[in-house]
Amino acid sequence: MNEARSFVLPFLLLGLIVAVGAAGFQIIEDLDPVAALYMTLITMSTVGFGEVGHSFSTVGRLFTMGLIVTSVTVGAYCIGLIIAYIVEGRLMHAVRRRHMTRKIGRMSGHIIVCGTGRSGGSALREFRLRGKEVVAIEFDEVLAEEYMENDASLLLVRGNCTEEHVLEEAGVGRASSIVFAVPDTEAIIGTLTARSMNPGITIVCRAESEETARKLAHAGADHIIQPEAIAGARMATFITAPAVVEFLEIAMNQEGTELRMEELNIPEGGPLVGQLLAESGIREEAGASVIGLKRGAETMLSPSLKTTIEAGDTLIVLGESPRLARYRKAHFLL
Repeated sequence: MNEARSFVLPFLLLGLIVAVGAAGFQIIEDLDPVAALYMTLITMSTVGFGEVGHSFSTVGRLFTMGLIVTSVTVGAYCIGLIIAYIVEGRLMHAVRRRHMTRKIGRMSGHIIVCGTGRSGGSALREFRLRGKEVVAIEFDEVLAEEYMENDASLLLVRGNCTEEHVLEEAGVGRASSIVFAVPDTEAIIGTLTARSMNPGITIVCRAESEETARKLAHAGADHIIQPEAIAGARMATFITAPAVVEFLEIAMNQEGTELRMEELNIPEGGPLVGQLLAESGIREEAGASVIGLKRGAETMLSPSLKTTIEAGDTLIVLGESPRLARYRKAHFLL
């Protein structure tokens, strides 16, 4: 916003000089509006007064000299600004930013990731890997530039995620979820702000301490992740159940693998409603295994193949992303 303002203001000032010049010639030299505007433009462009049959008064000459100095100074600044925008690539950046703003304005049900450091960057990559529409918010200009250079298709808003206008630019009012991978204080303020702007949004936060986790819960966060607690439990699992850790690494975190845990949401009236899991074709068509089923507040682990699928169920499956995507499309799943 500040960059656009710094570009537009000199040209607005140039327009103001034209208006003041025309008004001045009308008042001082008693010229009609067209002649006054003509005098202003040829004065500002310094083309001379060869065809003007008008004798200026002393005040008129002083006014004309002041108009020449002012308009040449502002005009030179505007030309320099245009050259700088072209040479430094700022013009392309401004055009790209405008395109990005329009694209975000058309989005609905997307995910916002605040902070693109280690935690936020990992979440951002995971969302994009799963084909989700996502908008990033980053305050650090260097980190933001690095992301934009590496991925031209990334939608990234520069600014502080605690400020309403930044969240509004990211489309928080139409977003389905928002992730705060930022310092604790910013996460708390951001949660309060996002909740006030979109009461129905799902908010996921990172917390560095139990105290912060409690504050985030009071602020309105739906899910709170404590990295240190998770890291401690995982380190213990490396020793007590190394094969499990290895399996989960392959299933969820190893870059380049297509094996993923995903959710299949069963819509009302969908073709799978009323079928048994054994009849759903998940294993045959998608090559996936159903490892869990969530129905309302109840979660079933390793549900029986004789379980009947109901509308509103969420199937938790483990399989290859491309085959699951085709299965999801073929059976109209959410």
